[in-house]
Amino acid sequence: MHLYTLATMADLNVTFAGLALTSPLIVEFRDEIPPPGLATEIAEAGAGALLLPPLNEARLEWSEDESELTEHNRSDAAIRENDRMRRSINRDAYLDKVRGLSSSVSVPVIAALQSTRRSQWLNFARMMTDAGAGAVELHPISEPAWRSSRSDRIDKEILRTASSVATRLDTSVIVRLVAAPYGLQALVQGLGESDVKAIVLSESAYLSTIDTDTSTTDSRSVGGRRGDAAHMNALAALQLLYRRVSPHLAAFVPPDRSAAFTESILAGATLTVLPVQSGGEDDVPAIVAEYLNSLRGWMRRKGFSSLFDFRGSLSDSRRSSSLENRPK
Repeated sequence: MHLYTLATMADLNVTFAGLALTSPLIVEFRDEIPPPGLATEIAEAGAGALLLPPLNEARLEWSEDESELTEHNRSDAAIRENDRMRRSINRDAYLDKVRGLSSSVSVPVIAALQSTRRSQWLNFARMMTDAGAGAVELHPISEPAWRSSRSDRIDKEILRTASSVATRLDTSVIVRLVAAPYGLQALVQGLGESDVKAIVLSESAYLSTIDTDTSTTDSRSVGGRRGDAAHMNALAALQLLYRRVSPHLAAFVPPDRSAAFTESILAGATLTVLPVQSGGEDDVPAIVAEYLNSLRGWMRRKGFSSLFDFRGSLSDSRRSSSLENRPK
């Protein structure tokens, strides 16, 4: 028996953004796209899908040799052509990795995109689809921009960007938003009406708690509390949004607290996203197996046979959602 083979005591199948997944746990790589061998091992451990780091300005502008422009080719035209070629090479390298993973793993691969150029959103999303991505996740606005802009302008920009892609792309579109306990319902429902199929609620990089002993917000002792606060924010958002909006909902879970997995589904998440930072990739297969075993064990103790039996049972609404995963 394979190391990560799990007892099939409960049905963990779920549909998310049009993707039929064998488990409600997506693994997200935040820094680097994983090699096929590691991706295959994570899929065999039970991950329902793989979410790749975004194709963004940092990735497009990356250069191994910053001295590639010499004194002889520093004209404006040469700089523009060098920039165009560098971005094209880096874009194609990302797409090649999407293509390679999509053809080598048994679970869907979700590509992610964040662009500062309006014309690139749809073009890049189509390229990702052509490369084999099962869905495309959009990061329509950075959190620094979110915090420094008026809320009505933020919502309009998110809706405009998402709609320009979701209404014209054959592949399902997912949108990432920062989890907040209030103020998301109108935006999320507007995204659903723009053909966005799912929302991923992420933690805030600016969420802070205060350590009175050191008078800081970034000491080691605050780290765990900040993670707990981020999870509580996500749970509050899920409870308010569940069955009040049409898109599927997903939330991040910390890699060291398997109970958060079950809590998120109870609050209304269709599934959860497990983030992986650089350097922690080798531990992911075991973490995935631990989380799924923990969920199955909890379901067995409670007498639940499928996720539908308890999803959203702690939410604030019981109204039906048009995209709810009901048994056929």
